[in-house]
Amino acid sequence: ILFKDKEYDELNQYINKIYNNITNLKSNINTGNKLIDAIVANLENKYENIKIVWKGQLPENTKLSSMDVCTIFSNLLSNAFEASDKSQDKKVEVTVEKLELQLFITIKNQFDKTLNVTKGKIMTTKKGKNHGYGIGNAEKSIEENNGELKVKFSNNIFMAEILFYDIFE
Repeated sequence: ILFKDKEYDELNQYINKIYNNITNLKSNINTGNKLIDAIVANLENKYENIKIVWKGQLPENTKLSSMDVCTIFSNLLSNAFEASDKSQDKKVEVTVEKLELQLFITIKNQFDKTLNVTKGKIMTTKKGKNHGYGIGNAEKSIEENNGELKVKFSNNIFMAEILFYDIFE
């Protein structure tokens, strides 16, 4: 959006900030993917009171591009951490399972706020511009990679389930 709006100075500042944050971060979580490791480390640094439980590893031989990995995991994990930060159970759980040619990923967290759902879609509650695109962008990247995203929420538990079909090279 910053590039499209020709806000190059702000874009440069944004990229430099991300780069500086990532190079200074370390995490004990090994997701199987260095980009996701950096996303997790960044979120752990930002939300120090949130515990992440990661089960399984993302296999190296997926067809996912770096851009898709960032789009999917930065959006879904950021939402999970942010919601957990405002809840009593300050925990995000991620499970990665390889099932022959399929890859199943679950991201689960508690939330205490009421979700704004319109026509079956979750609407953002964030104020200002450049918000409200995260889940939609993640879903688009998932669908472009022969997958599907299902979100479920009940009893203050939110779960994003990703299933990729024939994702391995």
